[in-house]
Amino acid sequence: MTYGVFRSSNKFYSSRPPANCVSARQAWDILIQDGPIVSMRLLDGLWMCERPNGDLDDVENTFELQRRKDA
Repeated sequence: MTYGVFRSSNKFYSSRPPANCVSARQAWDILIQDGPIVSMRLLDGLWMCERPNGDLDDVENTFELQRRKDA
């Protein structure tokens, strides 16, 4: 198990992340299905997003591990 999935970032996304940010883009695509996103960031291995009504939602950052398994 790698501890890279538990990392955090100070970068906030207020629109869909660029193509070179593959995990962020995958998280955005999953989270946007439940409604609009105000901002999204990586915190302790979870992609956290804030909704317009102030609610928070998250998805685990396991996308890179899954890509490694599939390869």
